[in-house]
Amino acid sequence: MTTGQKILQCRKQKGLTQSQLAGLLGVTRQTVSRWESDSVFPETEKLVEMGRLFNVTVDYLLNYGNDGEIPAGGEAAAGGDRKQLNLSDVFKNGVYFEYKSKRTLFGLPLVHVNIGFGRTAKGIIAVGLAAKGIVSFGLVGVGVISFGLLSLGVLAFGTLSAGLFAAGAVCLGIIIAVGAISLGMFSLGALSVGLYATGAASYGYYVAIGDRAFGFIAIGGHFARGTYSAVADELYGLKDKIYEGFNELPKAFALFNGWSKSIFKGVLSGAVTLGG
Repeated sequence: MTTGQKILQCRKQKGLTQSQLAGLLGVTRQTVSRWESDSVFPETEKLVEMGRLFNVTVDYLLNYGNDGEIPAGGEAAAGGDRKQLNLSDVFKNGVYFEYKSKRTLFGLPLVHVNIGFGRTAKGIIAVGLAAKGIVSFGLVGVGVISFGLLSLGVLAFGTLSAGLFAAGAVCLGIIIAVGAISLGMFSLGALSVGLYATGAASYGYYVAIGDRAFGFIAIGGHFARGTYSAVADELYGLKDKIYEGFNELPKAFALFNGWSKSIFKGVLSGAVTLGG
């Protein structure tokens, strides 16, 4: 029997509905249903609570090889047969690895590693397939500093990332975005969109610098369109006009203005290429 099947059996023996069990454990009925169908594995603390409620050991709930009845007196058979777990068990039964440090901060463990299907790591430093923490590492990561296939954070790094500062293949950065496809106030990427954009194809509301550039100030290798625009072979003749455009940019974005002007100077010196 799987853990889900044992939860179902224990619940029915106690005469509880899924909703009643959910209320006792502080979860939703849908969560109990997912546990019993083995689509999601219960977190450790919930297994402990169910052990107390059903008067069985956590070992009984986790012992996949024990297919017998619920132990009399509430004690799981210590000598029950255990089958050797293999890779198929990991996918079928939700076998997991978990480590949680004893030291905590703000009620969270300093380190929480929780790797398994349907499980989430929550801690100051969190590592798991799904992770939430000040610093998080996971296929899905959420945190102040986040790393993951899909990441969300103040600093976010991932294939798909979103944050104040984001880097990844596809990224959304409220302030800075760096990636193959990037969207941000200051954006750098092959396809770049923002108030200030630099990339092969760049669309900048104020400044765009790239092979193909569209913006108030547009500096392009092959194509440029904007109020102040120039392509590679026109730059030296139009550089004074471009500098005039920089003087018209909003002072509130002085930092970005300065960064963009530095990139433009790099283009003029040959240190930065436009693909032209």
